[in-house]
Amino acid sequence: SPNTPSTAQKSVAASPSKPDTPTPTPNDTKKEPETESGPRASNGMEEILTQMFPDADKDFISNALGKNPSLDDVRNLAESMAQHGYPTSDGGNSKSAGDDAASVATASTTPTSPSGGKEKKKKGLRGKLGKAFGGLRGSAFGGATAPSPPKPPPFAPAGAAAAGGGGGGAFGPSHATQKEQTGPASPAQDASSQASLERMLQQKVSQAAKVDSNEVNSPETLLTSVPAELDRGETCEVIDGQSLRPFTEYRNGLTASGIRIFASKREPASSEILSQQSAAVESFGAVLTQLAHVYDLPLASIAIFHEPSGNTIAFNRGRSVFYNLRFFYALHYRNGQQPPSAECYSYWFITTAHELSHNLVSAHNKEHGFYTESYASMYLPKLAVLIASLPQS
Repeated sequence: SPNTPSTAQKSVAASPSKPDTPTPTPNDTKKEPETESGPRASNGMEEILTQMFPDADKDFISNALGKNPSLDDVRNLAESMAQHGYPTSDGGNSKSAGDDAASVATASTTPTSPSGGKEKKKKGLRGKLGKAFGGLRGSAFGGATAPSPPKPPPFAPAGAAAAGGGGGGAFGPSHATQKEQTGPASPAQDASSQASLERMLQQKVSQAAKVDSNEVNSPETLLTSVPAELDRGETCEVIDGQSLRPFTEYRNGLTASGIRIFASKREPASSEILSQQSAAVESFGAVLTQLAHVYDLPLASIAIFHEPSGNTIAFNRGRSVFYNLRFFYALHYRNGQQPPSAECYSYWFITTAHELSHNLVSAHNKEHGFYTESYASMYLPKLAVLIASLPQS
């Protein structure tokens, strides 16, 4: 990880004096020496972003950061680039992280050496990106044709936009979307903020995308780590790629409840297992159908797949959620002798909350944890009703 310069430790390169240099007059223009709070510091911040987004256009990053960017500016821009995409160095445009990636993939498959871009004076774009991050406005995770959501709630991680943020992990109203609070928040204000958050979460669920009936192909990706000063919580993490095909050998690729089924293209054993374990497929389909009702999640937006290797329990691809039969079979299937347990429903309920949160945030960071907890607490009462209705084992 690159070391970012500390603004508290400035090193100014003094120019050696020359005896024949005339004393400047008041009309002379004196060029100030570069310091680490000037262009060099900006380049250091740019290096952080070029490591995270090695295919991004460096002039775009430089323009967006402006002069003397803070770590909060870098944090805001990184989140916005991950959510909304960005111009690439080859003149194109990147896809947003949620459109075509497995679960949390946000970075290039191949990290490259960081390099700074030409310093620019323009700051307007940075402000717009900060607003977009703070309010989750116009998120590209919904796809290019998704309808624009209504005005979002004033919720974001407390340290995400505030100066000096980054400790603690507490969450509250975003500084980027609210006016400065002059006194204690009233109960009515807190209730209104929570209601706005819940409306936004419900809307994201309703905007879940229909599972594509074609093959699923995504490369293995690398989520690169970032300096500790950014306090994002990411680590260097390899995200398994997926190579799936519709499993049409069974009921034309659908469970009895209409959930699509996919087999691994890389592992021939996957098709054999799906054929042999049709009862487990239907049992898993019944569990997911019940949980889709809990979340008011369109059934067409979820799918079952089988991947006999790797660590992927579930993944979010373009606002559709895919669940790995392998883990249901190993952890919760009872060979048809008993119905799935309450523990089974709890496990896949939390998995669903986790994957739905990737519609809002691509990486596994504090924001993602906040939305996962929010989804779980919001729909827990409906899960409790479902579990209470299960037959006693």
